[in-house]
Order: sequence, then structure tokens, then C-alpha cells
Amino acid sequence: MKHTKGKWFVNYNGFDKSVRTDKEFVTGIIFGKENANLISAAPDMRRSLHSLLNFLLESKSTAPLDQNRLKKILKIAEKALRKSKGL
Repeated sequence: MKHTKGKWFVNYNGFDKSVRTDKEFVTGIIFGKENANLISAAPDMRRSLHSLLNFLLESKSTAPLDQNRLKKILKIAEKALRKSKGL
């Protein structure tokens, strides 16, 4: 599944909210700041979930978990969740 490349952010023109990148709009008008925040965080959440899943699949062996890598992935996930909440 592909999505629009680039960092997504909430665009607010004083009346309407939408989600866009530096180059293009990702959505039309979105109702509610919370919805706009959640949509703008979607690529970040997808990336962190993908990283976490890969980490866990690679760690299924008996090797000890790479704690530093896990901490980095969890920080990415926390940042994505904060973005989805508009923080």
C-alpha cells in the first residue's frame, strides 16, 4: 500500500482544516482538529508499527533483545502518538 510521500501536517487556513505535505494536499476538508491530527500522524504511526513488527519478528530467535534498538523504536512510536493527539 502506498501513501503520499513526505511529512504530513495539519493545514489550517483560519476556517478549514486539511492534511498536506510541503508539495500537495493529502485530504480535502476535515471536520475536527482531532481528526486532522490523527490523519496527519498516520504515516508516522505506520512506520513505527512496521519497525516494531520487524524488530519482534527478528527477535523470535533465542538471541537477547537489542534494548537500544527497541528504545529507539518506542520513542518513534511515542512521538507518532503525541502527534496524533496534537501535542
